[in-house]
Amino acid sequence: MKQASQHPAEPSAFDQLLAACASALFFLTPSRQSYASLPDGTAIPIYSEQFRGWVLKQAADHALPIPSPFRLAHVLRHHDNIIQTTGVPSTAVHNRIAVQPDGTIYLDLQTENEAIEITGHNWTRTHQHPATFRRHELNLPLPVPTFSKATTTQLLAKSMG
Repeated sequence: MKQASQHPAEPSAFDQLLAACASALFFLTPSRQSYASLPDGTAIPIYSEQFRGWVLKQAADHALPIPSPFRLAHVLRHHDNIIQTTGVPSTAVHNRIAVQPDGTIYLDLQTENEAIEITGHNWTRTHQHPATFRRHELNLPLPVPTFSKATTTQLLAKSMG
């Protein structure tokens, strides 16, 4: 009679690579495009070069062998199949500016999920907002605006003539 092994089987290279990518959150856009939201708040299509680069970086950070193009494509298809078939809620993706149904505007500063929330009465800097932004490699971070009574008065005076 053959005895069962005392040691659990080693996870496959594919499973290790999937585990290394577990920090990303996956979702669908309303047009049914599969996206990944990375830990820094960046939202990117899973078939983009940017996401492929992120997966390769995860492999290196977890001391995994660099995946072959075939294995990398397999990981992307795996995530896409799960996203497309599991009823993941759809999320709108915005480029730099997101307007919410209540009229609130969010301006992406392109730094660690930071945005400016603009309402009819005020603006605030926030790290917690409902908008999902696509971050393009060519877009640079915006400077954080500062509020001063003098600046506001000057702007009002200019706009009133």
